[in-house]
Amino acid sequence: MFLTPDFSIVLSFFGFMYIFIKKIYPIVIAKIDEYIESVKLKIQHAETRKDNAYLFLKQAYVQKDDTEEIIRLTRLKSKEKIMRMKVENEKLLDSLHERYEASIKVQLEAELMKQKNQLVERISDVVIEKLSKIIVDAHCEVVTTVKKEDLRKLGAGSTYNS
Repeated sequence: MFLTPDFSIVLSFFGFMYIFIKKIYPIVIAKIDEYIESVKLKIQHAETRKDNAYLFLKQAYVQKDDTEEIIRLTRLKSKEKIMRMKVENEKLLDSLHERYEASIKVQLEAELMKQKNQLVERISDVVIEKLSKIIVDAHCEVVTTVKKEDLRKLGAGSTYNS
């Protein structure tokens, strides 16, 4: 009487539901809760990483600004140093130029003196030769001694005393 097919289906359904609710449902709920907790932790880690990334990005911008300022100051110092070095180099070049001019002047004066002495020596030789020839041509018996040193003294601007 009570075991009709409809009643047994309903009784089986309620039995299945009872077993499902008592045994399987808590396990499913626990697994779903675990999954929810793991997703929450992942979200928290992601937010923490996002916050850390934001802080790192902020620090990077600050460091970038600091680095740009350091580069700007270094460029200014470099330009100033280059200008100072240019001025120093110009002074050094002027000094070297003056030394070179002085050295060349000394060399030229030495060469001039050498050539002047050679010229005086040649002139004195020519004068002695000409005087000797004139004396010989004049058939003079007077013996004169003219020394090259005396003629050089004359050529150097000294007065000649006999």
